[in-house]
Amino acid sequence: MDRIGQQALSWAPSRAVFLRRVVLAGILTFAALAMLGVGVALLTGLSELQMIAAAFSLSLAFAAEDAVNWQNAKDDRWQIDRGLLIHDGPDGRTQIPLTKVAKVRKTWTGRVLITLASGQKVLIRYLPYPRQTAAQIEAACGPRDS
Repeated sequence: MDRIGQQALSWAPSRAVFLRRVVLAGILTFAALAMLGVGVALLTGLSELQMIAAAFSLSLAFAAEDAVNWQNAKDDRWQIDRGLLIHDGPDGRTQIPLTKVAKVRKTWTGRVLITLASGQKVLIRYLPYPRQTAAQIEAACGPRDS
């Protein structure tokens, strides 16, 4: 397939994916910190309630950090057009020739990781269909020289 003549593809972050990630990460973080806190409380004689409150506070701090990450990523737009992977974001436009893409894969955290021939890594976050996005980018890159 000719890269120049292919139809443009585009992707954007999803608020629903972000919210699902924050809720799941928040619950898991709170549960882990609360269990650790209760264990410390039992060993040291401190109040279990204070430890649970501390776990909750830390979990809220992590959620606030996720909210900042969302603010930075929510306006990202990714597209493939005329043989280029194009990123429009808060810092402007970046264009990467598809010939410079060495590897594309979905990470276990649901993100798409693009490794360039130079070794630089590019991460696309909060996508509703990361596996399909990775496959589309991989297909747009065409066959690789091995």
